This record gives sequence, structure tokens and C-alpha cells, in this order.
Amino acid sequence: MKSKYSCYLYGEGKKDKNFLQTLIKLDKFKYYMSNWVFNCDNSSGGTAETIINKCKKMISRYNYDLVICFIDLDLLKADHPRIWKKTKKR
Repeated sequence: MKSKYSCYLYGEGKKDKNFLQTLIKLDKFKYYMSNWVFNCDNSSGGTAETIINKCKKMISRYNYDLVICFIDLDLLKADHPRIWKKTKKR
């Protein structure tokens, strides 16, 4: 049996988590990602930095092969209007 890879999907809010859970349940997704095991969770909104820090805190106890943290750029642009691109790269 092939070893499975682990992936942690972290969304900004409850709707993001619901979307991610629905996505990983799709037959086509399961077919293409059959070697992967997924865990999903969500933050409760906030700034991009807050969400990323919460994601880091959640994964600190585990050793995932891949971590994907979804954030909305609208708050990033609002919080850092002149330097949002630089902040996004950071």
C-alpha cells in the first residue's frame, strides 16, 4: 500500500471550512488526490497576519507534508493600502 501524504487546509472563516470540506468529498477530487489525507479547520476572521499566526499555531504540533492557508486579500489591502503587495510576499 502506498504511503499517504498529509495536507492541512486552513480557511479564514466557517464558510471557507465548509467549502474545503465539500471540495475534498467530491469524487473527482478523491480520485486525483487518493494518496493524500486532508484535515481542515478555520479561523474566525481577522487580519491576514492573525489568520496566518493562528494557522501556524494549529500546525505546530503536527508534521504535515503540505499546509495551505487561505486568506482574503481585501483585508490585506485595507490594512496595508500602499504596501499590501510587499506584505503579501512576506
